Amino acid sequence: ARQVTMCCGAREDDDDDSANPGPDINRKCTDLFCLPVLVIFIVWPFSVLVCFKDVDGAYALSHGHDHYGRFCGLNHLKEKEYVFYPDLQNDFKQDPSLLNRYGVCVEKCPEQFETVEDYQDVKSGSASNIKGGQPMRHPEDPTWLSDLPTFPLAGRCIPYDPPPTFSAGAEFCADPPCLMKEDRKTTLPTNPREVCGLQKDGTSRFWLISKADDILLDGWRREHVTE
Repeated sequence: ARQVTMCCGAREDDDDDSANPGPDINRKCTDLFCLPVLVIFIVWPFSVLVCFKDVDGAYALSHGHDHYGRFCGLNHLKEKEYVFYPDLQNDFKQDPSLLNRYGVCVEKCPEQFETVEDYQDVKSGSASNIKGGQPMRHPEDPTWLSDLPTFPLAGRCIPYDPPPTFSAGAEFCADPPCLMKEDRKTTLPTNPREVCGLQKDGTSRFWLISKADDILLDGWRREHVTE
């Protein structure tokens, strides 16, 4: 016969299965939302290998390419390691995704209102055979103006909007630049492009297209400019 031994002080109902501290036999799947994350972490390394299976693909992570499709910092563009995008407004109109940007390789990212010289393809003078290559947009005037300051990031010159440094009451034109005379302290301007801003805040490179405000007038007096 089977003998059952009870602990001292224990009740018979203590042997009920509901009080068993062991694992629940009625198991189910938990944390299902983590499954997609796991799949992504497993798949993405292979996706990277497929997308960047050649040297050019890997180089695209740290360097941009010009409008001919050539990587900046390679071959005869070795001295120009960064790509500057001078015509993003028209690029966006043609392609809102900005996948096909018009780029120009430069030695350093331009500051605000600096100019960048475009160049012809040294091989053919037009767009090269590289996929996505574009010819020079303005061969008759290959100079681009950087309307905003830029900073380097992964081989690209990223524009940003700087804080205002001069009076917002006066409007200036940056391109074409102002024709500031060396003797403007004694000579009156003869055309609108000779009415320049102030040297102290850098607006002397621009010419006035609106009525001068009090700050500008005071600045001219301080700089002894003939009004």
